[in-house]
Amino acid sequence: MLQLLSYMAQVERDNIRQRQAEGIAAAQARGVRFGRPRIERPDEFALVQDLFERDEITVAEAAKRCGVSRSTFRRWLAECKARA
Repeated sequence: MLQLLSYMAQVERDNIRQRQAEGIAAAQARGVRFGRPRIERPDEFALVQDLFERDEITVAEAAKRCGVSRSTFRRWLAECKARA
């Protein structure tokens, strides 16, 4: 009896996973974006980037001026270099 209940629970869990995957795929097809919204770059980013690349300010100072974390500022720098 216990094995039968275990089997039924496993089948139901598999069904839940399948329905969830179908729902996610349908949402993505409609253009729904998942996850945290991206932070927009401030208007002064180009100026701060220039100061940083000329070694006039540190990463911490540049990030503080943009109002973001150091890792976000570094990611923005990498994205700019990848575009160039």
